[in-house]
Amino acid sequence: FDSENIKKNLKEFHIYNTHRFTNDSLISLLDNCGNNLTGLTLSRLDGLDSKSCYDLLAHYLINLEFLEISYPTKEEIVDDNLIINILANNGQSLNTLVLDGCSGLTDSFLITGLKPFALNLTKLSVALLDQITDEGVFQLFNDWEINGGLMDVNFQRCTELGDKSIYQFLNHSQKTLVELNLNSIKKITSKLFFKISRNLRLPLLTYLDLGFVRSCDDKVLAILSRICPKLAILEVYGNNRCTADANVRSDLRIIGRESDSI
Repeated sequence: FDSENIKKNLKEFHIYNTHRFTNDSLISLLDNCGNNLTGLTLSRLDGLDSKSCYDLLAHYLINLEFLEISYPTKEEIVDDNLIINILANNGQSLNTLVLDGCSGLTDSFLITGLKPFALNLTKLSVALLDQITDEGVFQLFNDWEINGGLMDVNFQRCTELGDKSIYQFLNHSQKTLVELNLNSIKKITSKLFFKISRNLRLPLLTYLDLGFVRSCDDKVLAILSRICPKLAILEVYGNNRCTADANVRSDLRIIGRESDSI
Protein backbone atom coordinates (compact mmCIF):
# COMPACT_ATOMS: atom_id res chain seq x y z
CA PHE A 1 0.00 0.00 0.00
CA ASP A 2 2.93 2.35 -0.55
CA SER A 3 1.94 3.26 -4.07
CA GLU A 4 0.36 6.69 -4.37
CA ASN A 5 -1.65 5.42 -7.30
CA ILE A 6 -3.22 2.67 -5.19
CA LYS A 7 -3.93 5.10 -2.37
CA LYS A 8 -5.79 7.37 -4.74
CA ASN A 9 -7.63 4.84 -6.92
CA LEU A 10 -8.38 1.76 -4.81
CA LYS A 11 -12.14 1.78 -4.22
CA GLU A 12 -12.89 -1.82 -3.27
CA PHE A 13 -10.99 -4.46 -1.32
CA HIS A 14 -12.31 -8.01 -0.82
CA ILE A 15 -10.37 -10.78 0.89
CA TYR A 16 -11.47 -14.24 2.04
CA ASN A 17 -10.12 -17.39 3.69
CA THR A 18 -6.52 -16.59 4.50
CA HIS A 19 -4.31 -16.33 7.55
CA ARG A 20 -1.85 -14.06 5.73
CA PHE A 21 -3.95 -10.92 6.08
CA THR A 22 -3.04 -9.78 9.59
CA ASN A 23 -3.77 -6.95 12.00
CA ASP A 24 -0.92 -4.93 10.48
CA SER A 25 -2.34 -5.53 7.01
CA LEU A 26 -5.67 -4.04 7.98
CA ILE A 27 -4.04 -1.03 9.64
CA SER A 28 -2.00 -0.38 6.49
CA LEU A 29 -5.08 -0.70 4.28
CA LEU A 30 -7.06 1.74 6.39
CA ASP A 31 -4.23 4.24 6.78
CA ASN A 32 -3.65 4.43 3.07
CA CYS A 33 -7.03 3.78 1.46
CA GLY A 34 -9.72 3.73 4.12
CA ASN A 35 -11.35 7.06 3.32
CA ASN A 36 -11.72 6.16 -0.37
CA LEU A 37 -13.15 2.65 0.01
CA THR A 38 -16.69 2.07 -1.22
CA GLY A 39 -16.56 -1.71 -0.90
CA LEU A 40 -14.87 -3.92 1.72
CA THR A 41 -14.97 -7.64 2.53
CA LEU A 42 -13.19 -9.23 5.49
CA SER A 43 -14.21 -12.89 5.66
CA ARG A 44 -12.71 -15.86 7.51
CA LEU A 45 -9.40 -14.15 8.25
CA ASP A 46 -7.65 -16.11 10.99
CA GLY A 47 -4.70 -13.73 11.07
CA LEU A 48 -6.95 -10.77 11.87
CA ASP A 49 -7.60 -11.28 15.57
CA SER A 50 -7.36 -7.87 17.24
CA LYS A 51 -10.54 -6.16 18.35
CA SER A 52 -8.77 -2.80 18.47
CA CYS A 53 -7.90 -3.18 14.77
CA TYR A 54 -11.51 -3.96 13.86
CA ASP A 55 -12.60 -0.94 15.86
CA LEU A 56 -10.52 1.25 13.56
CA LEU A 57 -12.96 0.52 10.74
CA ALA A 58 -15.46 3.01 12.10
CA HIS A 59 -12.85 5.79 12.16
CA TYR A 60 -11.65 5.39 8.57
CA LEU A 61 -14.62 4.18 6.54
CA ILE A 62 -16.94 7.01 5.47
CA ASN A 63 -18.07 6.19 1.90
CA LEU A 64 -19.08 2.54 2.02
CA GLU A 65 -21.69 1.15 -0.32
CA PHE A 66 -20.87 -2.53 0.34
CA LEU A 67 -19.60 -4.05 3.58
CA GLU A 68 -19.05 -7.68 4.49
CA ILE A 69 -17.57 -8.68 7.82
CA SER A 70 -18.18 -12.39 8.20
CA TYR A 71 -17.03 -15.35 10.30
CA PRO A 72 -14.49 -13.52 12.50
CA THR A 73 -11.93 -15.66 14.26
CA LYS A 74 -13.32 -14.66 17.67
CA GLU A 75 -16.94 -13.89 18.50
CA GLU A 76 -16.12 -10.86 20.66
CA ILE A 77 -14.15 -9.10 17.91
CA VAL A 78 -17.28 -7.91 16.10
CA ASP A 79 -19.71 -6.40 18.58
CA ASP A 80 -22.74 -4.13 18.46
CA ASN A 81 -20.79 -0.91 19.05
CA LEU A 82 -18.51 -1.55 16.09
CA ILE A 83 -21.39 -2.07 13.66
CA ILE A 84 -23.40 0.83 15.10
CA ASN A 85 -20.44 3.19 14.68
CA ILE A 86 -19.82 2.02 11.10
CA LEU A 87 -23.49 2.52 10.27
CA ALA A 88 -23.51 5.99 11.82
CA ASN A 89 -20.74 7.04 9.42
CA ASN A 90 -21.93 5.17 6.31
CA GLY A 91 -25.69 4.84 6.56
CA GLN A 92 -26.36 7.36 3.80
CA SER A 93 -24.34 5.40 1.22
CA LEU A 94 -24.50 1.76 2.38
CA ASN A 95 -26.71 -0.51 0.28
CA THR A 96 -25.30 -3.96 1.18
CA LEU A 97 -24.44 -5.30 4.64
CA VAL A 98 -23.26 -8.88 5.22
CA LEU A 99 -22.58 -9.97 8.80
CA ASP A 100 -22.83 -13.76 8.50
CA GLY A 101 -21.35 -15.63 11.43
CA CYS A 102 -20.83 -12.54 13.60
CA SER A 103 -22.49 -14.34 16.47
CA GLY A 104 -21.57 -11.73 19.07
CA LEU A 105 -24.12 -9.32 17.63
CA THR A 106 -27.44 -8.71 19.38
CA ASP A 107 -30.65 -6.75 18.89
CA SER A 108 -28.78 -3.56 19.77
CA PHE A 109 -27.14 -3.19 16.36
CA LEU A 110 -30.54 -3.66 14.68
CA ILE A 111 -32.39 -1.05 16.70
CA THR A 112 -29.61 1.44 17.43
CA GLY A 113 -27.62 0.97 14.21
CA LEU A 114 -29.73 -0.16 11.28
CA LYS A 115 -33.02 1.51 12.12
CA PRO A 116 -31.81 5.14 12.43
CA PHE A 117 -29.00 5.06 9.87
CA ALA A 118 -29.53 2.45 7.10
CA LEU A 119 -31.97 4.41 4.96
CA ASN A 120 -30.62 3.13 1.61
CA LEU A 121 -29.93 -0.48 2.60
CA THR A 122 -31.30 -3.02 0.10
CA LYS A 123 -29.38 -6.20 0.99
CA LEU A 124 -29.00 -7.59 4.52
CA SER A 125 -27.41 -10.93 5.36
CA VAL A 126 -27.19 -11.99 9.00
CA ALA A 127 -26.90 -15.78 8.81
CA LEU A 128 -26.15 -17.62 12.06
CA LEU A 129 -26.82 -14.66 14.35
CA ASP A 130 -28.35 -16.61 17.20
CA GLN A 131 -28.56 -13.66 19.60
CA ILE A 132 -30.90 -11.50 17.55
CA THR A 133 -34.46 -12.12 18.71
CA ASP A 134 -37.99 -12.17 17.39
CA GLU A 135 -38.75 -8.95 19.26
CA GLY A 136 -35.56 -7.23 18.06
CA VAL A 137 -36.24 -7.89 14.38
CA PHE A 138 -39.87 -6.88 14.87
CA GLN A 139 -38.75 -3.55 16.35
CA LEU A 140 -36.38 -2.96 13.43
CA PHE A 141 -39.05 -3.34 10.76
CA ASN A 142 -41.94 -1.82 12.70
CA ASP A 143 -42.43 1.73 11.36
CA TRP A 144 -39.01 1.70 9.64
CA GLU A 145 -40.12 4.59 7.51
CA ILE A 146 -36.72 5.91 6.40
CA ASN A 147 -36.01 2.64 4.54
CA GLY A 148 -38.06 2.01 1.41
CA GLY A 149 -37.74 -1.78 1.47
CA LEU A 150 -35.11 -4.52 1.22
CA MET A 151 -34.51 -6.58 -1.91
CA ASP A 152 -32.26 -9.42 -0.69
CA VAL A 153 -32.42 -10.79 2.87
CA ASN A 154 -30.73 -13.76 4.53
CA PHE A 155 -31.94 -14.85 7.98
CA GLN A 156 -30.59 -18.41 7.68
CA ARG A 157 -30.26 -20.11 11.08
CA CYS A 158 -31.28 -17.03 13.05
CA THR A 159 -32.87 -19.51 15.41
CA GLU A 160 -34.65 -17.07 17.73
CA LEU A 161 -36.80 -15.53 15.01
CA GLY A 162 -40.42 -16.51 14.54
CA ASP A 163 -43.80 -15.51 13.13
CA LYS A 164 -43.94 -12.02 14.66
CA SER A 165 -40.65 -10.74 13.25
CA ILE A 166 -40.89 -12.41 9.85
CA TYR A 167 -44.39 -11.08 9.25
CA GLN A 168 -43.34 -7.54 10.19
CA PHE A 169 -40.32 -7.78 7.89
CA LEU A 170 -42.45 -9.03 4.98
CA ASN A 171 -45.02 -6.33 5.61
CA HIS A 172 -42.25 -3.72 5.41
CA SER A 173 -40.49 -5.08 2.29
CA GLN A 174 -43.26 -6.91 0.44
CA LYS A 175 -43.15 -4.61 -2.61
CA THR A 176 -39.36 -4.72 -3.07
CA LEU A 177 -38.24 -8.19 -1.94
CA VAL A 178 -36.57 -10.33 -4.63
CA GLU A 179 -34.59 -12.99 -2.72
CA LEU A 180 -35.18 -14.41 0.78
CA ASN A 181 -33.50 -17.11 2.86
CA LEU A 182 -35.38 -18.38 5.93
CA ASN A 183 -33.58 -21.73 6.10
CA SER A 184 -33.72 -23.43 9.52
CA ILE A 185 -35.91 -20.86 11.26
CA LYS A 186 -37.80 -23.63 12.98
CA LYS A 187 -40.07 -21.38 15.08
CA ILE A 188 -42.02 -20.31 11.99
CA THR A 189 -45.51 -21.84 12.16
CA SER A 190 -48.24 -22.41 9.59
CA LYS A 191 -50.13 -19.46 11.10
CA LEU A 192 -47.58 -17.11 9.53
CA PHE A 193 -48.28 -18.33 6.01
CA PHE A 194 -52.05 -18.12 6.42
CA LYS A 195 -51.72 -14.57 7.77
CA ILE A 196 -49.49 -13.64 4.85
CA SER A 197 -52.05 -15.17 2.48
CA ARG A 198 -54.79 -12.91 3.82
CA ASN A 199 -52.84 -9.67 4.00
CA LEU A 200 -49.70 -9.53 1.85
CA ARG A 201 -48.48 -9.95 -1.72
CA LEU A 202 -44.86 -10.39 -2.82
CA PRO A 203 -44.90 -9.33 -6.47
CA LEU A 204 -41.13 -9.36 -7.10
CA LEU A 205 -39.99 -12.37 -5.06
CA THR A 206 -38.15 -14.80 -7.33
CA TYR A 207 -36.15 -16.98 -4.89
CA LEU A 208 -37.14 -18.35 -1.48
CA ASP A 209 -35.37 -20.87 0.77
CA LEU A 210 -37.65 -22.53 3.34
CA GLY A 211 -35.40 -25.52 3.97
CA PHE A 212 -35.91 -27.10 7.40
CA VAL A 213 -38.90 -24.89 8.15
CA ARG A 214 -41.05 -27.82 9.24
CA SER A 215 -44.35 -25.96 9.01
CA CYS A 216 -43.91 -25.74 5.24
CA ASP A 217 -46.26 -28.24 3.59
CA ASP A 218 -48.33 -28.58 0.42
CA LYS A 219 -50.83 -25.95 1.60
CA VAL A 220 -47.99 -23.47 2.17
CA LEU A 221 -46.58 -24.20 -1.28
CA ALA A 222 -49.96 -23.42 -2.82
CA ILE A 223 -50.17 -20.14 -0.90
CA LEU A 224 -46.71 -19.07 -2.00
CA SER A 225 -47.40 -20.01 -5.61
CA ARG A 226 -50.43 -17.73 -5.54
CA ILE A 227 -49.14 -14.67 -3.68
CA CYS A 228 -45.67 -14.66 -5.27
CA PRO A 229 -46.40 -14.55 -9.02
CA LYS A 230 -42.74 -14.26 -10.02
CA LEU A 231 -41.41 -16.91 -7.64
CA ALA A 232 -39.21 -19.16 -9.77
CA ILE A 233 -37.21 -21.21 -7.25
CA LEU A 234 -38.44 -22.49 -3.88
CA GLU A 235 -36.16 -24.69 -1.77
CA VAL A 236 -37.82 -27.02 0.74
CA TYR A 237 -35.07 -29.43 1.82
CA GLY A 238 -35.90 -31.27 5.04
CA ASN A 239 -39.65 -30.61 4.84
CA ASN A 240 -41.16 -34.04 4.37
CA ARG A 241 -44.75 -32.76 4.10
CA CYS A 242 -43.94 -31.05 0.80
CA THR A 243 -44.96 -33.42 -1.98
CA ALA A 244 -45.60 -33.55 -5.69
CA ASP A 245 -49.32 -33.18 -4.97
CA ALA A 246 -48.98 -29.49 -4.11
CA ASN A 247 -51.16 -27.21 -6.23
CA VAL A 248 -48.51 -24.85 -7.63
CA ARG A 249 -47.81 -23.05 -10.90
CA SER A 250 -46.09 -25.06 -13.60
CA ASP A 251 -43.29 -22.48 -13.86
CA LEU A 252 -42.41 -22.70 -10.15
CA ARG A 253 -39.39 -24.95 -9.57
CA ILE A 254 -39.52 -26.63 -6.16
CA ILE A 255 -36.22 -28.11 -5.03
CA GLY A 256 -35.65 -30.60 -2.23
CA ARG A 257 -38.88 -32.60 -2.01
CA GLU A 258 -38.30 -36.18 -0.93
CA SER A 259 -40.72 -37.34 -3.61
CA ASP A 260 -38.72 -35.80 -6.43
CA SER A 261 -36.57 -38.16 -8.50
CA ILE A 262 -33.15 -37.26 -9.82
